[in-house]
Amino acid sequence: RLFRFTPMDLAAFDISPDGQVLATGGAKNQLILWKAPTREKLRTLSGPKVSDENKAPPLNRKDEDADIQSVAFSPDARLLACLALYD
Repeated sequence: RLFRFTPMDLAAFDISPDGQVLATGGAKNQLILWKAPTREKLRTLSGPKVSDENKAPPLNRKDEDADIQSVAFSPDARLLACLALYD
């Protein structure tokens, strides 16, 4: 069976090196981790935050305004990186 996503749900994905976890990213700055063999949703994570005290203040943007554009597991699958862009 296949995963089914709408274009809003899925803009980026990566699968863990062991093939067990699928990470998806898309609208509303959300990353979702799935158990690949069973398609079970494991966890929903928030992407990068715009409010960082070491950066310039955000221009009236909210974290959920971002869209995840890229996700990648590290070779040992201990880290998951993502890139989010704002319209």
